[in-house]
Amino acid sequence: MKKSAIILGIASVVPFSVLAAEEGGAEQQRIDELQQRVDELEAKLDERLNAVADQLENNSASSVMSRVTIGGYGEMHYNNLDQDGEDFRELDFHRMVLFFGYQFNDWARFVTEFEVEHIIASGSSRGAVEVEQAYVEFDLNKNMNLQTGVILMPVGIINETHEPPTFYGVERPVVETTILPTTWWSGGVKFAHQLSNGLSYDLMISEGLKTEDPNSDPAAEPFNIKAGKQKASFASAYDLAVTARVRYTGVPGLTLAAYTQYQPDLDQSADVSYADDATLLGGHVIYQLGDVTGTLLYARWD
Repeated sequence: MKKSAIILGIASVVPFSVLAAEEGGAEQQRIDELQQRVDELEAKLDERLNAVADQLENNSASSVMSRVTIGGYGEMHYNNLDQDGEDFRELDFHRMVLFFGYQFNDWARFVTEFEVEHIIASGSSRGAVEVEQAYVEFDLNKNMNLQTGVILMPVGIINETHEPPTFYGVERPVVETTILPTTWWSGGVKFAHQLSNGLSYDLMISEGLKTEDPNSDPAAEPFNIKAGKQKASFASAYDLAVTARVRYTGVPGLTLAAYTQYQPDLDQSADVSYADDATLLGGHVIYQLGDVTGTLLYARWD
């Protein structure tokens, strides 16, 4: 009896060992399958994350570029004139201008205008390199904005928009280069308000003109306004200028504008000045009917 019991006991252990081995193999297979599945999911997740990152990067670059504005123009002049019986012929690449702007957000932007005149700028040439505009503009609300930096004066017809298609002829009009010294820019602050009825106004405080004493050189042109532009370059600012403009565009095709500037002292001297104060008075009318446009401008200094 005892011997038989031992044999049965051994016989009963063998099937259980085989079953445990089979169950262990199946469990390991399931673990391997799960690990493979996890690896596949991790690979897909990495792929999707990389795709999302690339998309975000592309969107970010696209968003930045959509805020950038680039433009420009150039002028090459050919003059063929008879001046006092003398033949005058000249070709000059007068200017190349580049615009660059950046929209920071819905209410703030940066504007610049960079210009090279007469191709070559050096001590022995007539050329020049100039920054005609460089300001930051803030929208205070949808009808009001504030500009600060180097700003074009709000006077005349072509001073703020002086590209060649805005005036007739090769050179700019004499009135708007001598009495209104286009292009005329200054360092300062300007406030603009656009009303709903087509009326708008601008107020600007800036550096003033600085003209030479006409008594110092009898041959010099007295009170040369064009030569008095300081162009925000080491500009003397003992007496700031105040400029105001009112403009009406409520009728289609019609623009009416009136402007004034007050210069407390054309000398910009901290000492006794040779010059009195000066006041610019001006205005213009532009009316466009179909393909025909008429313009009228008046300007004077007192």
